[in-house]
Amino acid sequence: MFDNPEPGALAAVEDAAVVDAVEGWARGENAAAARRLAAIGELVARRCSAGGADPDVVDERARWACDPWDATAAEVGAALGISSRRASSQMYLAQSLRERLPRVNALFLSGRIGARLVATISWRTHCVVGAAEMAAIDAEIAGAAQCWGPLSDRRVEALIDMAVDAHDPQARVWFLESSRGMDVQFGKPDDDSGTRSVWGRLFATHAELIERRITAIARAVCDADPRPIGQRRAEALGAVFAGADRIACQCGAPDCRNPAESLKESVVIHVVADQAAVDQARAGGSRDQRGQGSPCAPTPLRRALMTNGGVIPNPLLEQLIREGARIVPLTAPCEKAEARYRPSTALQRFVRCRDLTCRFPGCDAPAE
Repeated sequence: MFDNPEPGALAAVEDAAVVDAVEGWARGENAAAARRLAAIGELVARRCSAGGADPDVVDERARWACDPWDATAAEVGAALGISSRRASSQMYLAQSLRERLPRVNALFLSGRIGARLVATISWRTHCVVGAAEMAAIDAEIAGAAQCWGPLSDRRVEALIDMAVDAHDPQARVWFLESSRGMDVQFGKPDDDSGTRSVWGRLFATHAELIERRITAIARAVCDADPRPIGQRRAEALGAVFAGADRIACQCGAPDCRNPAESLKESVVIHVVADQAAVDQARAGGSRDQRGQGSPCAPTPLRRALMTNGGVIPNPLLEQLIREGARIVPLTAPCEKAEARYRPSTALQRFVRCRDLTCRFPGCDAPAE
């Protein structure tokens, strides 16, 4: 295993021998790491033995917070010069290789696969219950793992998951349980003004479609666009749900292929603002107003609101107007009664913009 050229002798050998040394020492590194984990696994087995219990039954005393497991982690951490937490992670990996993945461990001991791949295999299979199912998964992965070196992390994880799905009868149950927990949430109390956080859980296929779509739109602007890719992806997400197939480029060039005025949106978001707020936004927002006014008597800032109650900062209102948002004056109802029982469109719009949300105490449901 260690008959490769030493560093001092590499300068005197041919190129092919140097390449062979790279491969040989890589296998030696893998084999040495496997033996280190084997020693850790032996120590875990001695310190945290389940007393001959069934392999599918874990003695809860072995993982009490302050008993054998932590004591063993302290020993391993001291021997390796690492923290107790990292030592505990190494112990879980060593135990998994020793008890659940013997064939994968054999490849690791021979140096044919690396520590990173072994850790991924252990993590992606840690929820499998049942010795027979685990043995089948171990055999299938061991038969193919040597070819996974050039693959991306995502591809390797997908191949491991396929092996788990093929042999573990609980895989479908877990999928159904996780799918019932899917949701998308909007906003949290500490969101910055004018922005709103979005998070959730989707089907993997839907998430991939969304990621590809918004990334393609974000990269469709010209190279002179000053915004980072993350900001463009965020704007692309809004554009997709507004019915647009691109975002406006901010390069400012007259011959740009994606100017702001060319975008057409099919979804309307109502923003309520008085005339002073619109005038301030058209004049360049609060920054220009403060520059023109007296330091002792600054111009009061006017705010705009969405009909769900959210505040629209002046810079965002300025951007919406600059990008072609349609401004519709809101007409106050006259004293004359409506001609019909059902309120007119103008009256409905006025009431919704006046109240913004439901009038019931404590209810913030949007009025529109």
